Amino acid sequence: MHHAPILFAALLAAPMASATDIFRCTDANGATYQDTPCAPGFTQTVTHYADPPPPPPAPAPLPADDTIPTTVDAAPAPAPAPQVAAPDFYLCTATDGSRYISEDGVGRRSAVPFAMVSGNRQTLSQAYGGPNGIGVSAPELQNRPTIPASKDPLGASYVWVVDECRHAAADEACAYLRNELDKVTGKLRRAFSDTEAQLKREQATLRERMGGC
Repeated sequence: MHHAPILFAALLAAPMASATDIFRCTDANGATYQDTPCAPGFTQTVTHYADPPPPPPAPAPLPADDTIPTTVDAAPAPAPAPQVAAPDFYLCTATDGSRYISEDGVGRRSAVPFAMVSGNRQTLSQAYGGPNGIGVSAPELQNRPTIPASKDPLGASYVWVVDECRHAAADEACAYLRNELDKVTGKLRRAFSDTEAQLKREQATLRERMGGC
């Protein structure tokens, strides 16, 4: 009868679908446990075990809610890189025909003899340019738009002439900057130490302005 504790533990561990009675049967050899009444000749002790509590009810399903996302949103796409605006400036024509940048559209002023511009309705750059312009080095080829001093005493006076400027379209502005960058890069290849730093600064500025090209 040495297996009585093991049998008792097994009876307790067995699933209980209803109330259970455990019978302890004792005689001269010891005690045993069983789920049926003891045989005659045994001293019987009954232990009553109540039914286990019923399991809790299953939770009711939640109502459908369109506001609750059913899937995890993907990581947001990275923000696009900011667009660099196209170059925006004015191009002015100097008296020698060269061009330069003006931020506000106002050209440089030059003091020139009144006789150079009087009566010919030309800009100074137009007067200087061309085969018959006043900028030609050969005197015999020059056709200066002058007025004799006897007829116009102001012919020897100086007047202020402002270079003409106009707003550059994006493609024209980019072409101008590329051309200037090529010039500066060429000078930098042949530069001496005293001008190298300045040319590098000009090169960096031009590259920065070309960001939107």
